[in-house]
Amino acid sequence: MLLLKVLTCILFCYLAFSILYLLVVAIAGKFGRTTRFPESRLHKRILVLIPSYREDSIIVDTARKAAAHNYPRDKFEVMVVADKLQSATVEALRQIPVQVLEVDVNMKSRSVHAALNHQKEDQFDVVMLLDADNIMQDDCLAKVNDAFQQGCQALQCH
Repeated sequence: MLLLKVLTCILFCYLAFSILYLLVVAIAGKFGRTTRFPESRLHKRILVLIPSYREDSIIVDTARKAAAHNYPRDKFEVMVVADKLQSATVEALRQIPVQVLEVDVNMKSRSVHAALNHQKEDQFDVVMLLDADNIMQDDCLAKVNDAFQQGCQALQCH
């Protein structure tokens, strides 16, 4: 009986600490500042890379919205890395103005590696990774461009 009470107390403390930690991080996130970079007139060449492993139900919509982004069309490309996608999905992707690279690697990191090896040296200035269910905000690539024009080496978008 005593052992059960001790285990219950340990479990309660563990869960309470976990919840308290998440609460503190969430509250602290509300007080953080967002860095605003000055608008740049120059446009870096951006590759929007979307690795997709068996995500047939959402990848076509994501690729279509990414390809329709409001960044100068000659300054960005969208590439879908199709890992185990159905042939109908691959064909639908080819109808959108996106590159499709078919791979059979069963892992997102290997898909990204294959796509980067597929690119020519210095073809793009920035590579942006999107998850297959991510949709970019209208001015996302412009903001990414502004940050990289100011010297950023890496950036995480929300």
